[in-house]
Amino acid sequence: MIRILAPEVYDRSPDVLGTIATHVAALGGRAFVLGGETALGLALPQIAASLESRGLPWETRLFRGQPTAAVIDDLAAEIATRDGVVVVGVGGGKALDAAKAAGVKAGRPIVTVPTVPATCAAWAALSIVYSAEGVQEEIRWLPYGPARVLVDPAILAAAPRRFLAAGIADTVVKWWETLPNLAGRGDPLALRLQAAIARFTLDTIDQALAETDGGRTITAHPIAHADLLDAIVGLAGLCGSIKGEVVWGGFAHPFYGAATREPVTRRFLHGEIVGFGHLVQWALEGRRESEIAASIEMFRGLDLPVTLAAIGIDDDATIDRIAAHIAASITRGPFVDRADPARIAAAIRAVDGLGRRSPATES
Repeated sequence: MIRILAPEVYDRSPDVLGTIATHVAALGGRAFVLGGETALGLALPQIAASLESRGLPWETRLFRGQPTAAVIDDLAAEIATRDGVVVVGVGGGKALDAAKAAGVKAGRPIVTVPTVPATCAAWAALSIVYSAEGVQEEIRWLPYGPARVLVDPAILAAAPRRFLAAGIADTVVKWWETLPNLAGRGDPLALRLQAAIARFTLDTIDQALAETDGGRTITAHPIAHADLLDAIVGLAGLCGSIKGEVVWGGFAHPFYGAATREPVTRRFLHGEIVGFGHLVQWALEGRRESEIAASIEMFRGLDLPVTLAAIGIDDDATIDRIAAHIAASITRGPFVDRADPARIAAAIRAVDGLGRRSPATES
């Protein structure tokens, strides 16, 4: 079995938000725009101008806090009372996850407008559901994803560099989480296709970073910058859109889910935590220190966290709790045999030691 859940339109182009009325008209005719305050400040003027130029009705709702099950249910109930509504999600991952989950629950089409290049949430046919405190509670697989993904490169380019770095980290791990699942010719086609896209995505990012001094001069290289945006939002989203009979097991994302249980980590971005989880995965796999150190240096060049202190963790009890939660969450895939709390905790500490080895490392 193979199923690919992809948008009908993925459009990264200048002034793309000026076309949103065409998409809303085709999908329903009325826009329910949901986003955070900063995101709406960036994108709503163009969205509103486009909708009003076609005489299409629209309304906005401000998203704050977390995409909890209750928030999603309330939004879905409100959306369901309106005929012809198209849900337009604007913002970062949590706002987009709320918009997607609510739109699907209400049975309405979805358009996403990412305003930061931090994840593939604009494309992915899933939503991460959190508690009100910010603990990841559920990965909700959706029966369909956004019908349109509209990416304004100027808005994403204006985002703080931290978001791009987090997006790079979240994207490169797609390959490294897929790789351990590969066994050979007998692998399901869905897995092999996902792996091929993940590998191409990694190569695209590696080339862009090589051309821009590790991302330091990215704004001076428009082609490389565009490649990074498409890799983070589009290619990573496509990779995750391919569904087979089973969900393949990884490690970096379970690390993120476990880390959200600790309040000290919740001020960090998804990709920042996932990136550190990738390093721990390599330690758990028994890779050479030189390999892990090379990845640490790449992350350091992007100002990504490479020590526990850099993600707010400074005590053994927190490490042990995270390790225990990861072990309990891994029930399938290539890491089941290594899902031992003590072994995971040792890998976490090993990565922290490597990250702290250089005097240039953040404290």
